Amino acid sequence: MTTTTSKPYRVFIVRWWENQHTSTDNSSRFVLEIPGTGERYGFTSADMLLHALKNQLDTAVLPLNPSAQPAEEETL
Repeated sequence: MTTTTSKPYRVFIVRWWENQHTSTDNSSRFVLEIPGTGERYGFTSADMLLHALKNQLDTAVLPLNPSAQPAEEETL
């Protein structure tokens, strides 16, 4: 099923895994990918990942449409 929408959107892919080199070294690793631009960033903490994601959202340049209605909030 294919639908066409005029609402601008961006896609972010977040990957997380635990890096277990030894039984005493459990550290998380994160990757933030932006498929639309091919950018990919690696992080060693969730705080750094969230900071980068917030920066991406704050600097997103989306076309303005004065006649557009505000998007409805989605919840999971």
